[in-house]
Amino acid sequence: MINSEIKREARLSLSSNWGKAVGATLVALFLQTFIIYIYEFLLVGVLDVSETIFSIAHPLFTLVHTIVIVPLTFGVAWFYLQLVRKEETKVSHMFQTYKSGKLAVDSFMLQFLTGLLTMLWTLLLIIPGIIKSIAYSQTVYVYRDNPHINYSDAITESRRLMDGHKWDFVVLHLSFIGWFILSIFTLGIGMLWIMPYMQASKAAFYEELKREKGEFTINSPKIKSIEVNTTESI
Repeated sequence: MINSEIKREARLSLSSNWGKAVGATLVALFLQTFIIYIYEFLLVGVLDVSETIFSIAHPLFTLVHTIVIVPLTFGVAWFYLQLVRKEETKVSHMFQTYKSGKLAVDSFMLQFLTGLLTMLWTLLLIIPGIIKSIAYSQTVYVYRDNPHINYSDAITESRRLMDGHKWDFVVLHLSFIGWFILSIFTLGIGMLWIMPYMQASKAAFYEELKREKGEFTINSPKIKSIEVNTTESI
């Protein structure tokens, strides 16, 4: 897998869609920043709550923030997948996960389960945890293409796609380090273009994985649990 070709495909998908991509990045950053600002403003700036109340409110806010933001994270990934596939795309499409309770719940559960599995592997050793997080990285796209499969199948399919390509995925991310460093000299403004470029590259990476590994064919009913297989290969 040649990452230079993947990034070229990403640039082509963005060539006539930079306005949408930058707009989507601005909206996503604003929403995340706004939620955090409201929390800090109310609990710290206005209410000046006691340490006891703060210790209770903080984890609750973290949970609410996660529940709200995770579907947006999935929506953003799907937005760029549509761009790479040259499908009609609007900035509003990044909110598609909020239009269905099922999509919102499923996106949260998939994020929770992949995070839980990664944590369990990390408890063994740090490196296996990192490797597993990379192996589960395609789950967001797998679910987009197979919304009726169960959670375990979506995660397993991500592992199948990433088999033999984990290092390629790492190298793809490392290739953006120079761009991120350059963005410092633009006071972070350059991130409005770098983040779409990276997101589109990740979507193009998934498309290349599918071309190489073949389409996923399992179509099983949705379940709400997943078993941890501690004997699976890393």
